Formats: sequence, C-alpha cells, structure tokens
Amino acid sequence: MTTNAAEFQNLSSTILKKSRKEVGLDIHTVARILSENNIQDVTSSALYAWESAQSSPNPYTFLNLCDMYNITDVLGTFQIRKNPSLFNLNMISMHETEMLMSYRSHPEMHPAIKKILGI
Repeated sequence: MTTNAAEFQNLSSTILKKSRKEVGLDIHTVARILSENNIQDVTSSALYAWESAQSSPNPYTFLNLCDMYNITDVLGTFQIRKNPSLFNLNMISMHETEMLMSYRSHPEMHPAIKKILGI
C-alpha cells in the first residue's frame, strides 16, 4: 500500500469510528442495517477492521456508511479537498489494473484463480 493510501486509510478509519459513535450506533447495529440494505458481506469483524485501519470498505459501502453517519461533505470531512494527494486514485499500478480488468473479463476463470490464490 502506498504511503498516501495508508495515510488515507488511517484517517478514514478514525473518522468513521468517531462518526459512528456520534450518531449513537454500535458496530453490530451498523452491520445489521447495511445487511438490511442489501450491502453484502459486512460483518461486525469487517467493521472493526475498517475502524482499526486493517482494511477499508469498498467505495459503495464507504458512501453508505457516510450516509448512515450523516457525513454530507465527504471531501471536506475526509480532508480530500484540503489534501487531495491523500486520496491517490493511482493506488494500484497499471499492471495491476490490467490484471484486474482481465480477471473481470473472464468470470469462467474466477474459481481457478481463487484456488491458486487460496481465497
């Protein structure tokens, strides 16, 4: 992970946790609400990981969390407007992008790739 990505992940985890507490929600309630809104694979463990900067939610889930936590100015709240380099859109290399696009275009290969990678 690049320095900017790590900085953004640390910053966003702190803000997400603080914002969740400000609206009076616990981790289990957030996971339940996201599940009820058809946002898949969000467990309490995933939320703990996001709030401790061990991983990050996907963009769709991130925006839903912001909505749930009443964060209306995402760019300002997460300091992207003030420091756009924190949100580096080039977090993966061109080679990684090509691999991802190839993976997406060959769904028939997904099981084999997952087996190779052990996921």
